[in-house]
Parts: sequence; structure tokens; C-alpha cells
Amino acid sequence: MAAQRRFVRELASDLEDDDQLTVLSVDHVTRQLTTGAEPVGDLDRSALDRSLKTAGENAAGDLRLDRAFEEATKLLSGSGGTVVYVGDGTPTGGIRSAKLLADKLPENVRFAGVALGDSTDMRVLDAIADERRGYATTIGLGDDLAHRAFDVVAALRTPCLRGIQATVLDGSGRPVEGATAHLLSERACDGEQVDVVARIPSGAKPQSIRIGARIDGSKEIFNREVPVSAPRVGASYLPRLWASREVESLLASKNAEENRSSIVTLASKHVLATPYTSLLVLENDAMYKQYGVEKREPTGFAVYQAPKKIDIRYEPMGSEAMALDSSWDLVHRLPTQVFSDPNVGAVGTGSGFGSGSGRLGGRHREVEQKKTEAPARFKGRVMNATPAASASPVAAFDPRSPAFTAKLSELASSDRQAATVATRMDRAQTKGEAADFGMIGLLDTTAVSQGFLQSAAFGGAYPMAFVSSSDPRLDDLTELAPSLLVQDFDLEREVVAAASGIGKTKRSPEALEALRKARAAIPDATYDVTDRRGTSRVSVGRATRWDTPRLGEITEYDGKVISSTYPELDLAVGRRVDGAGPWFLASDLAFVPPAEAALENLDVSLTTDGAVRIEAPRLRTEDDGQPELETLELRFDDAGRIREVRWLDNGAARRTTIDHEHGGDVVVHHPDGRVVRFRHAGARTMPPVSAVTTRIEVPVAVPARIDARLSTLTSGSDAWIAAQREKLAACAALADDNCGRTALTSILSARGKITRGEAVLASRAVARGSDDDAKKLLASLEASDPVRRTIAAGREWDSAKRRIAFAGLNLSKGPLGTWTSYRSILLDLENEGTVTPALVARVETFVKDPSARDELRYLLTKTTAERARWNDQKAGQRVWSLLSDDPDLGFVADRQRALLDSWSDPPESASLIVRSFETALDRGLAPTLDWQSRDIIKRGRGDVGYRLFWASWRKRLVDRGSAAQIVAFVRSTGLRPEEAGTNGLYDDLAPLITRFDAASDAGTNARIDLARQLVSMDRADSVERVLRPVLAIDEPPPQALDTASLGAEKLGKLNDAAKLTERAIKAAADREVPMDEVRARYGRLLTLHVKQGDDASPAQYATALAAAVQTARSWRREDPDNADVDLNVAAALDRLGSPQEAERQLYSIIDRHPGEGDGFAKVAAAMEARGNFDEALALWEQAASVEATNPTWLLRQAQLLRARSQPGDIDAARRALVKIHDTKWQDRFRPQTYEAEQLLNATKK
Repeated sequence: MAAQRRFVRELASDLEDDDQLTVLSVDHVTRQLTTGAEPVGDLDRSALDRSLKTAGENAAGDLRLDRAFEEATKLLSGSGGTVVYVGDGTPTGGIRSAKLLADKLPENVRFAGVALGDSTDMRVLDAIADERRGYATTIGLGDDLAHRAFDVVAALRTPCLRGIQATVLDGSGRPVEGATAHLLSERACDGEQVDVVARIPSGAKPQSIRIGARIDGSKEIFNREVPVSAPRVGASYLPRLWASREVESLLASKNAEENRSSIVTLASKHVLATPYTSLLVLENDAMYKQYGVEKREPTGFAVYQAPKKIDIRYEPMGSEAMALDSSWDLVHRLPTQVFSDPNVGAVGTGSGFGSGSGRLGGRHREVEQKKTEAPARFKGRVMNATPAASASPVAAFDPRSPAFTAKLSELASSDRQAATVATRMDRAQTKGEAADFGMIGLLDTTAVSQGFLQSAAFGGAYPMAFVSSSDPRLDDLTELAPSLLVQDFDLEREVVAAASGIGKTKRSPEALEALRKARAAIPDATYDVTDRRGTSRVSVGRATRWDTPRLGEITEYDGKVISSTYPELDLAVGRRVDGAGPWFLASDLAFVPPAEAALENLDVSLTTDGAVRIEAPRLRTEDDGQPELETLELRFDDAGRIREVRWLDNGAARRTTIDHEHGGDVVVHHPDGRVVRFRHAGARTMPPVSAVTTRIEVPVAVPARIDARLSTLTSGSDAWIAAQREKLAACAALADDNCGRTALTSILSARGKITRGEAVLASRAVARGSDDDAKKLLASLEASDPVRRTIAAGREWDSAKRRIAFAGLNLSKGPLGTWTSYRSILLDLENEGTVTPALVARVETFVKDPSARDELRYLLTKTTAERARWNDQKAGQRVWSLLSDDPDLGFVADRQRALLDSWSDPPESASLIVRSFETALDRGLAPTLDWQSRDIIKRGRGDVGYRLFWASWRKRLVDRGSAAQIVAFVRSTGLRPEEAGTNGLYDDLAPLITRFDAASDAGTNARIDLARQLVSMDRADSVERVLRPVLAIDEPPPQALDTASLGAEKLGKLNDAAKLTERAIKAAADREVPMDEVRARYGRLLTLHVKQGDDASPAQYATALAAAVQTARSWRREDPDNADVDLNVAAALDRLGSPQEAERQLYSIIDRHPGEGDGFAKVAAAMEARGNFDEALALWEQAASVEATNPTWLLRQAQLLRARSQPGDIDAARRALVKIHDTKWQDRFRPQTYEAEQLLNATKK
């Protein structure tokens, strides 16, 4: 539009001052932009420019050149003149025939057509120009518009040849029989060339081509013969060029339909797309045979020979020539999706679980997703609304680009898969080394466990992995090394690293001094952390160390790198932490201050009340699409020790409080309600870590990258062995068994043996390989080696033999022993017909083993109970009762017992449900009351007891509830408001909201969740209060604005609702969000404008109408190729009483794709709905014309004709149905042809 506006301005500048000029804008309607015909010298050019700009902004509808010509004819009043058209050259509505369009202009009016842009169509403009002694040209967007405008004016004053014809002559001057010649144009002005392409019969000897034409403004006839030179070889493009012009000629003739056979023959031979033929691309020869398509060698194209195989080449890691996306060559592992919850999606499993298939490369659209509040430092975005079993919700980004394209969030509760995540190359490293800015740390097992327990107990989780003894994931012993997995804090390091060097950071000396004092105030000591699983020992000092016997893991953190050692597996895994240190410690060891070295790239300051503030780094302050960290505030007690950590996020705050008790104990109260006691166990002790022979650094590169590196290393060298181990880890993460076997075989061949750690990394690959490969690969391990024995047991393909093999392992207690015991019990469950007491005893031993993980204990109990209940319902309850006294899973078992049999003893079942519910609340979970639990409590305790349960629940939350628990309560009341209302719970939410405001986890997401629930419950009066802290910040999240808008609408504040929605659209403008979200906001804004216009005063109505049109314009600019925009806008304008403008908006659908029947069909259907049957019929006819290969439009035309039933309609409908019947259509149109057949039979009757 801007180019068209400038061209018209330049055109006006090149006209004479006394030339008369009128400017019209044309789309579905024609508007006059100047006040009548004015001398160019008197023209207000600024006013013209403003009018042109407004017309461009308001452009909508199809291009009706016929209406424009009619209006121009009226303005010229028979005085002659010139009509100049500037546009893309494609009339998309009304009359589209060039001959009929030319007839709309008087004989004494000339026409000039300027097709401006990169996508133009000259055929119509050329034909009109030929009919009206005019001129047509194309102008690209890169052309000098001023010069081209001058060319157009000059051409209009230059004599031209019209009606040019070309005839091929032989040596005697007679036309060559059978020769056909086509011209590029039948018009040529002074200085232009005449382009002719002719097809001459074999054996003919052409001597010349005669050019004949009329001369503008003269009766003289132009004739000239041009000699034909000797033929040259190599012009293989000419046959296709001639065929293209021949087809155009046949299509332009009056009897084009009669020429259909000739057109199809030519188009098929020369690969041309026409109204009767399409280009079809098939992948291989088999598909040509399958679909009966004749395969032809391409002719008339620039054909070149391509090799059958193209070598894959890689730039070396760290090369300056690497593309930005080359950093996608690293592999990161996520926990296996063990459970899936229909309500919350993927549920993770806790430390140490998962390997599996991953995905490589490819960017994914970032989406806003409402899940649970992030348990650690991140809140906000995750990838993929519903992660698939074979895909990971890992965000991908390139920190070297101006902004990230996605963010990891709540990875500890996502599915465990492999993924490739872009990481930044370390500027400080030497060229060729890969920087490690990804994905490890101490796994937040509590946060994972919380997600698992919440879903298992109340979310309806169902298992998706580890439920069958033949599950290949049970062969993968890397499941027992949790440090291989991506962790929930890792992206913090990415953000800090990427933000380094963007602006200067300031570190206040006073703040650094406060941190030094805090470090000095914490003695070097050892602490014990005890839970049901056992005791972990934490040593704090210059370096921090975690000893976790139940995981068989020893982890050390020196302020830069985390190293995790697994002596039982002979494996050690290392990964750097660097600038993520403050967030890592604040989450896992909140009472330990960060080292000064970890603050180098951060803003650190001292607040007026003595707190140290560590600002979350930002890549670009104006970009909301980047990953977000929370700013940290560390507050100190009188002794200088950290007493509180605040997590600040967009006006919301979460708090971690620390109690330093006498005797040295430290108690940490986390925002999610967890309480961790670090019991002082004496001075710091760090016994030596058992030596292991296999060490890897994660993340690892993709196997192809590693192979490229291996090709440059000496086989068997230390560097070569390290690279092969890295490849083993990558293959395990990607579940590529062939890759893993290849790498392990290479190590064995080069060194003559493998280590236990290498066997662990390749355990799945070996277990699923051939017998010969397995024997050869495992032979170098001792026969008694537990890893070798475990892999060998998993290789038994016969279930009975496998059962015996696992039963005979008898490994010592530890992660590997627990893992094999679990599989052994599964084998017994699968092979025994009934659940025997002995088997139940084995299950009991397993589920009471402190080293067994919660998810395996839950899975085994669930599987056993389900098998037991086949024969006896009570037996299933007895199995669940094995966990009744379990401090972690007891409440899950209580609920399952109640659900298994709620009728035998209703009071007992009700007590189990209530106890399960109360325990969940004590654990910090946020349970909702589903219909099953409601019915059980009602049946067991009656209506009074049911109401007392609600009252007790509500009082508990008012006293000490978390934000998540309050949201769950409000959601539960919303499920059955009539029940809650009888108890006064529905009417008085103020105390709950007061407690919600005080809760430490009342972050942005929690407030949006609560506000949405209140809106759905028609409690919009409380929405503003809940969202007030979020809306008060400079840039509130779009979701908060959306919810606030819904609340305002519920209260009848339509103006406020519209403004909030406009703010949401603006806030999301720079984010990558799903188009459904964009469309929902614009659609809602249109609806609000319509409501504003209902029963409004004339002034308010005009405002609402203008706002609706402006919304349509903005929506179309952001979502340009979506027909639903026009349909929604037209519906809104109809409601506002502006049918003409609504129709104009509708026809925009056709304008975008004038060559597709679907656009005409959409408008035709809308016209039918409006009752405009005549227009609808014309549109159905046009749809059938432009897409002659689709019978749907003919069928719809016949249906409308039958329904309208005016004189002649039935006959016309019959003709359309007969055409469908007599034509061969593609198989996919069988439903339409069948319906047409039925209608045709009914018409005959």
C-alpha cells in the first residue's frame, strides 16, 4: 500500500499543471479521495497523501474493477480522458472478464494499467489496454518509483501499435501451413520490442515472420517482415514457453470449455498448472505406480545432474562459521514420563528415573501454559501443551540471538526424554571446546514427588512406563544415575551466561560485605537430613557435599562444578553451575550464602533495610518472550546469618524462612509448605569418595558431532576414550541401541576391555542386541559383576527363564538391587495366575524398603492390587493397606482403599477419604474434591457431616492454607456451587482471599488461576482484588489482563473490559504465542465492541462501529491469511447495523485467494446465511469455475437452487447435478457425488 501511495504521488507530480485529476480508491466499493476533477497545479498534495494513507489502512473486500470503471465513466461525463489503475492487476470480484471490463469504459477513454508489487497479474490489464488504446506495465517494489511514474506518463503520450498479429511465412511469402505464433502482448509502444514464439511443423522452411498492427491515432496499417535466422540447438525451454502461450490463448477464447481436452494434453505434456490440471509431487517410483500416474522426464526446465548421495558435513564445535542453530547439537535428558494425568498432563517421577527416545533439532512455538506453580525458581512458560510420550517439553533457544525463543519450566515434573537444547558457546574457552551451559544440578526430588503424589492421589494419574517386566526402559541402568538428567534450575545458568556482557553490572561493596559476614557466620559443619527414605548427609564449607546412600550417590559442589559419583555403577558425572549459584543455593541450601565468584555477572545491591538484592538478569527489558528468573532478596538476622530468602516476580513474592536453632540445627521453611530440618551432626567431615574409572561431562553432543571429533583422534587415546563415553551417554539418551553397541564395540576393540560404567551407559543397547555381541561385550567384566549379571538376566527372552534369572540375582541393597527386585516381582505377578500370600509378602518387603523410590512402590502396589481384586475385591484393599502407615504414600493408599469398595462400610470409607484429604493438605498438596469423594463422604457421614467437612476444610485454609490449596478449594466449590452455597462457603470468600494474599506462594500464576476460577463462578466482584498486585506492575502478563477483562465484563464494565483486552493484545504483541490465543483475544474484543454498540446513543454507536473496524484492521494485519477474521468481523458489523461494511469485509476472503474455490465458497455460505441467495448463487458458480476439479461447489449451487425454487431453478439444479454425474472426480469426493446422485434421482421423480 505504501508503494502504491508513493507511486500515485509521483504520477501526479509528472502531470501538467492544467491536467485534470480525480483519485478514486477501489476495493469492494469505490470512494472518491479528491473533490471532483481538479487541476493538478491546484491539488492539495498533503491532503491527497493523507487520503491515500487512510484508504490503504481501510482497504478490505475484493477488487471490483467494474464498479471503479462505472464511477470513472460518470466523473468523465463523456468528455474522454485516461483511466489509470494502480494495484496488483487481479480483479477478484464482480466482472472479471477483460473484454467485459473494457466495455465498461467508453470508446473515447484510454486505459493505463500499472501492476505494482512482487506478485502481479498482467493478463487482464494487458487485454483492457489493448481494447482501449492504452498501456500496461509491471513495477517491482525494488524499482525507482519516481522514474517509473515518469515512464508511464511518457508512454501515454507515445504512439503505439495495437492488435499486433504474427504470421510465419515461407520463401514464397505465403503463411506456413500448420504454424502457430503467439505474442507476449498484442500492443507495443515506441521503443518496446515485440516478442514472438512460434511452433512450426517438421520439414517446413520458414523464411520470415510478418508483424501486422494498427497505429494509434491513424488509419495506417503497420506491416513489417522480420527474417528468420538459422536454427540453433539448446533452446529446450522453447516448447514449454510456446505451450504456455497456446494454453493461455485457448483459455482466453470464447469456447474455452470446448478446448479443455487440448489444454489438458498440452499442460500434461509440458507440466503446466491450468484450471484443469495441477502439479503433483510424488516421493518415489512406487507412489507413481500406486496412484497410476505416468512419470515423465521434465522438459523445458533447467535440469542438472545431482549425485545419488550427498555427504553430510559439519563445522567443528566452536567454529565462527557455525550457524546460530548449530548449538542444537547438544543432547539433554529428561525424566521418563512415568505417569500421565488427564488433568495436568505429564507427571515426572523423581530423582533417577528415565531415559528414552528424544528428538533432535527443530524449533517449537513457545506457548503460555497453565500448570501448577513452579516449585523452584522459574515460573511461566513450557513447551507443548500436551507433551507426547516420544517428545519432550524442553524449550529451545539460542542465547546468542537477541532473545530466547522458549524457556524450560518445571522440568522436574515433566516427562523424562532426551532432547536437544541450544546452548551458548563459552567466550572464555578456546576455540573448538563446547561450553557447558545446560542441565544438571541436584534434582529437586521433593518438587517432583509433590507433583507425582498430587496426581496419583487426586489427579487420576495412570502409569505409562515401568508397568511391564518387558519394558525396554527397565534394561537401561542409566536410570539409576539422576545426575544425567536435566534439572529444574539449569536454565538459570543459561540466562546468566547469555546476559553477561549485555550492559554493565554493579556489585555494591556493602552488599558483598554483608555476604562475607553471612559466610563467616555459617560454620564448617555436617548436617543430617532425615525422612522416610533415610538420612542424607550434607557437609557445608568451602565445598558442599551431599551423601545420599539410598541413591548410591555422592555429590560435590565447589562453587563452579557439580560432580556426582555412583560407586556401585563405577560412574561419575560432572557439570558446571557457574552463575546459577545464587538461585541453586537459595533453593537447595537457603541458609548458605553464594560465593562472591558466582556474582560476577549479576547486579548485587544492599536495600535500605539491609537486605542483599540479587537482580534477575534480563536479556532485553522490552522483550517479554525471554525466560524469566525471579530476583532474590537475602535478609539476615542479628548474627549476620540468612534468615529469609524472597523470590520477587512481577510484584508477587514468595518467601523461604530459615530458623537457626540452638545446638546448630537449621530449619528451612520453603514457599510450597515443605519444611526441611538440617540436624547438626558435628564438624565438617568429608571422607574420600570411592574411586571410579568412568567419568563423563554433560551435556553431551549428538552422536554425529562426536563421530566427526573421533575421526581426528587417535584410537585408544584418553581423548578418544572420553569421546566414546560421551557417545555412549548420547546414544542412551536417544535410546539408539545400534549407536550404543557400536561405541561400546569400538572401545572393546581399541582397549581390549570395557569398564562397568561403560557397560551401564550401554546397558539397554547390550540387553537388546544379539547374543554374540552381548557375550563379546560383557566378557571383559567379571562373571560376578552385578551389572553384567543384571544385563544378562534382562537378555533372557523367554519369560520363565527371565523370571528365574532375576530371582537368582540376590543383589545387595542399593539402587541396583532395588531395581532388579522390582523387575523380579513384576515377572512373578505376570506369570502367576493369582496373587499368593508369598507374593504379597514380597511386595510388602519392597514397599517398606526405605531405598525404594515412591513411584516404584506406588506402581507395584497398584499393579498388585489390581490383579488381586480380579478374584476378591477385599484382596485389593488388603494390598493397598500395606501402605496405610507409610508417611509418604499412606494417604494415597487410603483413598484407593475407599474407592475400591465404598459400599461395604460407608463410614469407614468416608473416614479414609477425609484422612487422605487432610494428610494431603498437611503435605502441602492442593487436593480438589471430585464427585466420587463427595458421594463417599455424603454416604458415610450424611449431609451434616458433609457440610462439617467443608467447614473444617475452609477454616483450615483460612488459618494456614497455601495459595495453591485455596485455588483448589475455590475450584471445588465451583464444581457444585449449590452445595457449597448452603454452607455459606460460596457467598463469603473474603477471608480466603485475605489468607491468599498472605500466602508465600501467591505468585502471578496462582493469582491468575484463582481469578479465572472466580470468573467462572460469577464472583467477578473479587477478581479485581485478586489481580491487583499483578495489574499494578508496568507490564502485566497478557493472561492476567484477559482474566481482568472477563471480570470487568461480568460486572457490566464494557469499556474497562475492552481496554483490558486491548492491553492484553499489546502485551502479547512481541511474544511467540499460539495463533488461537491471538484470535481469541481479537474475537473477544470484537464482541465487546458489539455489546458497547447495543442500545447505545448515536455517538456511542459510531464510536463502537469505528472501534470494530479498527479491531478488524489490526486483526487482519496480525493474522492476514485467516478467513475467520473476515467472517467474525462481518458478523460483528452486521450486529452493529452496518451490512454494507460487513459485506465489504466478507469479500476480503476472495481477494486473498482469487484462484481458490474455497474463498468463494466461504463468502457464498455467508451470503446464504444473510438471505442473499442471488449473490450466493453467483459465488457458487464462480467457485466452480475457478476450481473445476471440485464438485462440492456445483453440489452446493444445486442445493441452493432447489431450496430457492424460483422459475427455472429446478432445471438449473438438474443441469449442475447432471454435470457432477457425468464427470469423473477424484475418489475423495465420493460423498459429494453420492449426494448429487441422490438429489438427481429425487429431481427426476
